[in-house]
Amino acid sequence: MQERAALGGGGSGGSGVFECVQHHVQRLGSVPRWSTLTPQEWQIATMAAAGLTNRQIGQQLFLSHRTVGSHLYHLFPKLGVTTRSKLAEALAEMTENEPG
Repeated sequence: MQERAALGGGGSGGSGVFECVQHHVQRLGSVPRWSTLTPQEWQIATMAAAGLTNRQIGQQLFLSHRTVGSHLYHLFPKLGVTTRSKLAEALAEMTENEPG
């Protein structure tokens, strides 16, 4: 329920981003985690994984909290996650397996 609230779902009757992301991940099956994130998506993902809210991220990056939510909506399927709590794991895995 916390993840749903963090993504804008579970509030006053709206379906929210959580259900949309979950639907797309289920529809696509195994989503490759190695899809390229944009620099801004990477920055937002790391900040969200660190526990910042959409509003806090938006304030630091001079974006609206809705824009931050949109970025999260697009990057969740790229990482193969459906909750904010799984972001840190996915980012750590991407960093560990990065060629170099």
